[in-house]
Amino acid sequence: MWERDRRGRARQIRGLPDAAQAAMNRRRETQAKAAATRQRAAAAANAPRIERAVDSLIIIRGDYVAPEHPMWREALPNALLPCPLVELRPMLLDAHHAMDPHRQRQWLHALETMCLVLRYCGSVDRGTPPGERGIPLPLDRPPAPAHVPDLAPMDPDDDAALEGL
Repeated sequence: MWERDRRGRARQIRGLPDAAQAAMNRRRETQAKAAATRQRAAAAANAPRIERAVDSLIIIRGDYVAPEHPMWREALPNALLPCPLVELRPMLLDAHHAMDPHRQRQWLHALETMCLVLRYCGSVDRGTPPGERGIPLPLDRPPAPAHVPDLAPMDPDDDAALEGL
């Protein structure tokens, strides 16, 4: 937007006129309220499933310790990790209330997947951290000795020739 100063020179005004800025602020406020309403509704809808998943984790493996992992750290930013899951239960049941609906669905999926893995495999170990190697790769093993079959028995002439070497 441009306006003229006292001398008649044009100067650019940054931003919107007051009426347009007020309209934009109202629109942003309305969008923020709608997003908060959607977040609360999604949290209320996901709460029973998240509670079932957390309780299933505790039933399946009561001694499970939540590790210091980005997934856990993002959901429980104030928790002292690693910590037993039983002690984290109240925080786990409330953690999704601070998440947007998409992140709530991801969190629920992660909990349900952990239940499934613990139920059938007994471990949710994600392997060794990057930079650490546990089991050597097959390429690091020495090659197996080659097996050369005996082609024919040696003649006495061959024995004599080999002894001369």
